[in-house]
Amino acid sequence: MALPRIWNVSVLDNRANAFHHLEPTWPQSEVRLLNILQKVMQEGTSVRVIASDHYKNETFAGEFRNLEAAQSRGDYRAVSNWAPIESGIVASSFCVRGALQFSQHGLSVTGGEAHIYVENGAIEDYKRTFEDQWLTA
Repeated sequence: MALPRIWNVSVLDNRANAFHHLEPTWPQSEVRLLNILQKVMQEGTSVRVIASDHYKNETFAGEFRNLEAAQSRGDYRAVSNWAPIESGIVASSFCVRGALQFSQHGLSVTGGEAHIYVENGAIEDYKRTFEDQWLTA
């Protein structure tokens, strides 16, 4: 994922324990982004995060690096010049491209628009974009 601002936002509401089948150790409350990233890294998925080198990202960066050290499946990069980076999230079955950020209020579109793609061609296209950004960041 490439986001200028990233926060450990609440992603799932597990108060009813509805996601117990996915991860029995998740709290019976809100499940946060880092909980989900930890789970996918434990399952063998590599997670890469590119974020702006901004003081508001420092808490998330530190917490992610702790997961990274424990799981050996993550990597975090802070970039000082965000201008050439295209924001987005890419996974094996979808990608979201656009002016995105995770703030303490959740995922938001920060001007412009965001697009969600599930077509293989669009996913592969953003994977290449993300890889290029990763190599040059």
